[in-house]
Amino acid sequence: MATISPTEKGKSRSKCRKWRIFVSCGTDEYGRRIQRSKRVRDMTYSEAKEEAVRFECECLGISKRDTTFADYARNYLERRRPLLKESTYDNRRSVVATLVKIFGESVKMSGMTSELIESKMNELLVKGVRANTGHKPCKASYVASLYTYLSSIMMDAVRAGVITRSPLDGIKRPSGKIEKREAPSMKQLADLVDEMDVSNAHEMAIVLQCLLGVRRGEALALRWQDIDFDESIIHIRHNLAMNCVLTSPKTESSRRDLPMPATLAEKLRERQKVVRKGLRRAVRGGMLDEMPPLGDVFVCCDEMGRPVGPGSQTCWWANHRDRFGMEGYTEHDLRHGYLTALARSGVHPSVAQALAGHQTSAITMEIYTSVDMSAKASGAEVFDGALGELLSGEE
Repeated sequence: MATISPTEKGKSRSKCRKWRIFVSCGTDEYGRRIQRSKRVRDMTYSEAKEEAVRFECECLGISKRDTTFADYARNYLERRRPLLKESTYDNRRSVVATLVKIFGESVKMSGMTSELIESKMNELLVKGVRANTGHKPCKASYVASLYTYLSSIMMDAVRAGVITRSPLDGIKRPSGKIEKREAPSMKQLADLVDEMDVSNAHEMAIVLQCLLGVRRGEALALRWQDIDFDESIIHIRHNLAMNCVLTSPKTESSRRDLPMPATLAEKLRERQKVVRKGLRRAVRGGMLDEMPPLGDVFVCCDEMGRPVGPGSQTCWWANHRDRFGMEGYTEHDLRHGYLTALARSGVHPSVAQALAGHQTSAITMEIYTSVDMSAKASGAEVFDGALGELLSGEE
């Protein structure tokens, strides 16, 4: 988006007639921000705003008549890349790719009507993104997130003068409420861990998620230098992005030290032997020039020490979870199960918050815990017992 700065010092915006227009044009190959500017004079602020729209379209190569939604959406994302964290950019790129898949490569911005958008979004709730392959329907919360980003793109197009009004105005959107999911029980997690073979990198990642309650990216980002066997501590310092690059954790609270359960310590020592053996084999086979420092190697890696990518891990889980009796559960549900188990075991919310790496305990308790009927019955029994003691005392 173009910005306008007055160049006549001491004059109010209503009296200023000289301006400088700045347009962000994304980043270069080194990640440096590219910006173009233009000086204009003898213009009111309103006229300068109109000129800013024209200059932005010129800089970004946008034609008001023939630009497609796919091109504009990608361009919109690239212009904002300098403002986004790498993990956020990867997420937005995935959203844009999904939107392009939904509406196609050829539809023009002028063809993005309210009727088309409403029809396509309603179809997602029934058939999903890949309707022709029998994909499951999308959740309302996911469709709502697509609406939100699509709305941002359309409002940007309105400001740029590509369209006159946002076609999303007046469209009823899904509520986007987070749907309560039944978390796996502690027994399910225990049985799953028992079935995992830590010589398989994907299965080691599942063990880490079950026994530590960490996020998928945090589990995959662990290197041996993060494992302190002497103090029985695991240091969570990074997240592995979709492009297999180490990034900062989701929030500052996500940087945390976790106690290492004895069960996990045993499995990690076993995994370390497997990794060492694989690296030696790679060196003997000429696939590696020399043995890399073990501390720099990922816990969940292939025989050459390369990390398991988040996308690869998710695909593996989707293809194998039924075999372990975890039909319908996502990897993130394993984290839910861990935190729910803490809550049912009476662990204080602030302790659960620290283990989970959440910013507030409210997030831990409201989003990541679920209460079944047996837990409700136990709570009711406690109250009933206390009430009975009071009533008998009165008699």
